[in-house]
Amino acid sequence: MNSLRKNTARLGATTALAATALLALPALASATVEGTASVDNSGTRVVVQFSGVSSPSLGLCWATVSNESHTAIAATPVLIIGNPGSGTFVSTELDPGKYLIGALCTDADGTTVLTPEGGVPVTIGASGGSLGSVGSPIPLGSVDMTVGLPLLFSS
Repeated sequence: MNSLRKNTARLGATTALAATALLALPALASATVEGTASVDNSGTRVVVQFSGVSSPSLGLCWATVSNESHTAIAATPVLIIGNPGSGTFVSTELDPGKYLIGALCTDADGTTVLTPEGGVPVTIGASGGSLGSVGSPIPLGSVDMTVGLPLLFSS
């Protein structure tokens, strides 16, 4: 059997084992990250403040910026200091328009979204101000991810 077939077979077996484990132990699919994220717009930039972020196995937090069509413009890791900890994301300058901002964190149990589903709407080019805080994480289940440089997308 060539190595592509072997790797595909291993991946299939691993996926099946993980799915069986989640059926047997549904608690494995629930994320345990606690915390809040507030989203503000300041001129042509968006600021996301992560606060009280904690988990026994905290991995990575990041902020996302998408346009109204939900096309990602940026997904940037955010350094969280402490446990519970805090961190801040400041976007690059954005063109006037409407954006959706997300704040997410991962731990050994999965990914938790710290902003409302779909993101917090922000308008650049209009009067800004605080958009508030969100403290009810939304569990999404387990996610495998590779961390690298921030992703930048252009429309």
